[in-house]
Amino acid sequence: MLDENGQGSVTVAPSNGFDAVVTLTDAADNESLPTPVTLPDSLAPDAPEVTVAEDGLTLDIDGEPGATAKVYDGNGDLIGTVVLDGDGHGTVVVPASEGGNAYVTQTDAAENESLQTPVPLPNTFIPAALEMVADAAVLQDTVTIQPEADPSSDSQSVTSLLTLGLLGDLVDLDIGSGHPLVKFDVGTGNNEVVLRPMVSGVVDLEILSKFVMFIEVKDEYGRWVRYETDEPRIDDGLLRLDLLGLLGDDGSVVLTDFPAGEYRAALVPDPTLLDLSLVQTRALSVTATDVTETHEVVALSAAEGNFLDAATAGANAELIVSKVTINGTEYAVPDEGATINGTYGTLTIARDGTYSYEANPAAGAGVDNFTVTVKQPRTGAEVEGTLSIGAQIGTGTPEAVIDAVDVVDGAELVVKPAWSDEPKHDVGYTLLELVGAPVGYLPSFEFTVAEGQSAFVSMEATFYTVLGVGTTGRITVSKWNGTAWETLSNNVDGGLLDLLGASGTDVKGAAEFTEPGRYRVQAVSQGVLGVSTNITIDGRVITFDLDEVGGYDQVAAHGNVIEASDADATTLVTEVNGQAITGIGEKTVIVGQYGVLEIDVYGNYVYTPTAAGAGIGQVEHFTYTIRNAAGVTDTATLHIRIDSPDVGVSWPNWPDDPTQPAVIGVVADDDTASAAVNSAYKVTTGGPAEHAESAVMTNGVQTRTTTLQFTVDPDTQANVLIKALSPGNTVNNVDWTITVTDAGGNVVATFGKTESTGGYWAGFTLNKTLNDLAAGTYTVTATYKANSSIGAVNGSAPDTVELDYSFVSVTHLDEYVADAATPVSGNVLADDTLASVFTKFLVQDENGDFIEVTEAKTVTGDFGTLTINPDGSYTYMPNADLDAINQVDQFTYRLEHPNGTTSDATLAITIENGTGPYVPPEPMMMAMSFGGDDVVPLGEFGDFGGDDVPMGALSLGEDDLFDLGDGEGDLDLSFGDDEDTVPVSGSQENGTGAGDTPLVEDPFAFIENPDDDDLTTHPII
Repeated sequence: MLDENGQGSVTVAPSNGFDAVVTLTDAADNESLPTPVTLPDSLAPDAPEVTVAEDGLTLDIDGEPGATAKVYDGNGDLIGTVVLDGDGHGTVVVPASEGGNAYVTQTDAAENESLQTPVPLPNTFIPAALEMVADAAVLQDTVTIQPEADPSSDSQSVTSLLTLGLLGDLVDLDIGSGHPLVKFDVGTGNNEVVLRPMVSGVVDLEILSKFVMFIEVKDEYGRWVRYETDEPRIDDGLLRLDLLGLLGDDGSVVLTDFPAGEYRAALVPDPTLLDLSLVQTRALSVTATDVTETHEVVALSAAEGNFLDAATAGANAELIVSKVTINGTEYAVPDEGATINGTYGTLTIARDGTYSYEANPAAGAGVDNFTVTVKQPRTGAEVEGTLSIGAQIGTGTPEAVIDAVDVVDGAELVVKPAWSDEPKHDVGYTLLELVGAPVGYLPSFEFTVAEGQSAFVSMEATFYTVLGVGTTGRITVSKWNGTAWETLSNNVDGGLLDLLGASGTDVKGAAEFTEPGRYRVQAVSQGVLGVSTNITIDGRVITFDLDEVGGYDQVAAHGNVIEASDADATTLVTEVNGQAITGIGEKTVIVGQYGVLEIDVYGNYVYTPTAAGAGIGQVEHFTYTIRNAAGVTDTATLHIRIDSPDVGVSWPNWPDDPTQPAVIGVVADDDTASAAVNSAYKVTTGGPAEHAESAVMTNGVQTRTTTLQFTVDPDTQANVLIKALSPGNTVNNVDWTITVTDAGGNVVATFGKTESTGGYWAGFTLNKTLNDLAAGTYTVTATYKANSSIGAVNGSAPDTVELDYSFVSVTHLDEYVADAATPVSGNVLADDTLASVFTKFLVQDENGDFIEVTEAKTVTGDFGTLTINPDGSYTYMPNADLDAINQVDQFTYRLEHPNGTTSDATLAITIENGTGPYVPPEPMMMAMSFGGDDVVPLGEFGDFGGDDVPMGALSLGEDDLFDLGDGEGDLDLSFGDDEDTVPVSGSQENGTGAGDTPLVEDPFAFIENPDDDDLTTHPII
């Protein structure tokens, strides 16, 4: 009903929309025409039907076609939508979750939203990643020490008056002289040595604190050498008892883990602490026991837990363990669970994540890392995690944090000299002995110690009578003094020999010889009025070459990386350089670059350097990982340096920067020296000669003259032989005169002979050599004057006066030859640092190879010959060649350290102009200026290494002539890299030209303006 204003409203039922009409009817029932009305969709869809698929994630939704279905989680957050198809169907996949009550609505095109359809979602959660799960099974390591049944033992007691002579100097002390001495041996590196010193006869409550013990070990050559170790501190064989707390008159010292070998020890008073002139009884005993260490490892308890709980940190998840992978093999985990063998134990795991791990004691204490695949059974989704199970030895609680610390340690390589071994044997006898004076043959052997050598000689002599009865004897050592054998020592004077035997029937001894010389060891019988004795002597001579490397003694490094770290009792070493460490009773071997590291799970390590020089001065680096029972790990580095005494190794960066190797102090410094080539004028032998005769001489008083003329060429001087003779036989009162004049008539020389009696019964000859005649023409006149009658002898024919000249030699004053050279000597090693007697000295030969100088070595240089010796001394003799003057002959030598480090240097020898007339040309200047019409010979400018002459060498004026010289060929002028080359042949006159000439690339960079290089405006060749 419309109101008084004609207005009214009608509410229709909700619908999906339709076309309707509206009419008005008044009170008289008069009805109006219909008004069309389109009603919108106002009817909300029904709540959708929702089905959850088996995966718990897929929702199948049915509703009004075209409607939009929306999925909301329990918090009302939209988690999925879908537009329903023409059949009113759609699907939504919701995210995995821990489950809960979701709901779904649908909204039609008119935005009419249906009621909610509740949808309970199952738990489909799976984490994106799993946390690593670490655990440890517990092992028990029972260590048993089993001593050997028959240990090595010895004891000795000495009672004597302590004197200054007995005490002596601890540095050079012979421990076997008047002191209790015991010997022992150990066969393995695991041992216990108990030394028991005792002193009696003195009222001193702290007497032992005033004694020391010396310990020596027999080396591979049979020598007793001082033993050294760090714990306890045994320095150069000396073990101080006061530092060990021994104060009374007896006690014991327990030492462990001597390297296998033979040892001896002596109890010696400290002369700086003990009063003299005391009668004491001093005793020392030793028991050395090799021990065998056995480890019995058993599984104490398994590692147990739930992987799913630990890996998901307790998240609300319905997951299962589907498979486990280890060592590349995959194992499925069925409903009943699976048992899987790892490397170090066995894992039993169920689908619900519960596990138990039994360690295998025989496999060691390693870590098994299992890859566990976890599956969401509804969705099929999978994710992988790690179950890391190691071992814990003994009880203990792991800490949340452990800290591995970098460790520094040191090993050594001790260089040993090269050595040779020579056995000796001789047999002798004595026929009878009269008061100690044997008659017969005394057996002996000889050996020689050269410079740079030493020798260790062990010897044994036996003395038995022909009846087989032992008698006494001695060993005598003598040295040849050049004329006779001079006795050095024997076994009764306590000097040189370190005697090992006390009996005179079988005498043993050893001695070391460091002085060069020739030595003799002889066995001498000492019986009195005895019968004949058979004597045998045997020896072993070991000769050491003290500057030649013969090998290396390896001194290992020992330590424990866990003790150095901040770690709990459950911590073990699990890995070094990526290699698993599993050994409990034995060590795992890690091969390094310069040695071998052995390490066990407890962190105990031994590093032994390789016996090779390359390791000296190097540092080995081992990265190690520690792990505790909770699986907490940390990593650090073990740095081990390899030192070597007395070979010039220094460590300026150690230990601040343990990554740096040592500095090897081998330094070769360059050397210079000068030699000389002397000169002389060129001398040729022979030359012109001529003969002249006078008229025939007859008997009677008379004078005869003969003349010759010769010429000495310019720039020469000559030695000329003048010979005057009368070959016939003449007698009595004759004058001979020979005169030499120059071209000006000046008398150069005159000589002759007068004979007034005796005559020339065999004819006359007069020879005279005129030396150093200068250039010019000379006249020689020979005058024969007979002052009385001459009678023919034996009827000989009349005589003649004859004259000869002949050139003996000619000195050319404008030509020079090399005379004797002046050598130079020196020592290239005098200013070098060799660092070690074992450093090799090498020289580069003519082929470019470095050859060790072990004896005098000759190297031919460019201008002379070098002779160089092992001690670095050298002599250089230049070639007798004038072209060598002002040249430099260079030789290269090398110092090579035992570790391979090298240092090279040169010996540069300048060859100077020595004595003599030759004046070498001045060294070439870089630029020279010439006046007009000059001729420039190329030879004046030195050798430029080929046909290329640097442009900067010449500055020619206009009209200068550039003369290549006869037979020198053509010249190419190069104007720089990639520029044109201008050929020049024969002689070229300098002039000015224009054209397409290239720019010169200035080799000396002194032309500032590039335009200055333009040759079109400059004189060119």
